[in-house]
Amino acid sequence: MLQLILLILVAVAVLLAGSVTDVMRRTVSSYLFIPLFAAGIVFLALYINPPYWFYLVGILIFVASFMKTDLVIYPVAGVIFLVISLFLAFQVFIFGFDLLVMSAIFLMGFQERFFGIGDIKALIAISFSFITIPMLTPLTSRQRVISSFVPFSMALLINVAIFSIVFVPYMVYLNKKAGNKPGNSSIFALRYNQEMYEKNSRKFSIHEYRGKKYMQYRTPFMISITGGFILTLLLGFWIMFL
Repeated sequence: MLQLILLILVAVAVLLAGSVTDVMRRTVSSYLFIPLFAAGIVFLALYINPPYWFYLVGILIFVASFMKTDLVIYPVAGVIFLVISLFLAFQVFIFGFDLLVMSAIFLMGFQERFFGIGDIKALIAISFSFITIPMLTPLTSRQRVISSFVPFSMALLINVAIFSIVFVPYMVYLNKKAGNKPGNSSIFALRYNQEMYEKNSRKFSIHEYRGKKYMQYRTPFMISITGGFILTLLLGFWIMFL
């Protein structure tokens, strides 16, 4: 249990550091999650002992996440990882399933359409290091059966998605505060303002719709990942008990 607590502390420390830089600069270092991934390798080798192929494919996915996300080879690599993971799921299901989730996360990073480069590495590092939901609370202790065949990473993605809902009213508030008006664009986006964009270029993403440019606040998604991780540690697949 002590070793697991140490791994959790490493994960929380790294995620909090990433959250701070994401909020302040809307960017997260690609190298921040290497210590967590390395700690995960040590923990798995000493206390979980997964199949050798789990290390091999997991490390390949993590290393591949450092390539530029707009390269043609990026989605090709993601599909290859998916096919390999699907095959391995028939060997030892939970480890293969976990690799499937990691592969899907990797693919969702293509051109940073769903996740930023830091977000991808954070989710992959956590998914690799934590195979099953730790029995830390009374609620997670009731989930031994489902945790034996559904990996931690699946619950993590669900909880991250739920935690992200918090940002919907926050994004609306930011746009209203910036002067957005009904009919001017939408509750989630602002009409492009060059002066505002140049002052805070890292906080906005630019989109074009019907020949017009719009600005949208970049969500500090690392906060959702951190919150989703803590939620998963404490509650696991809590949504099943509603």
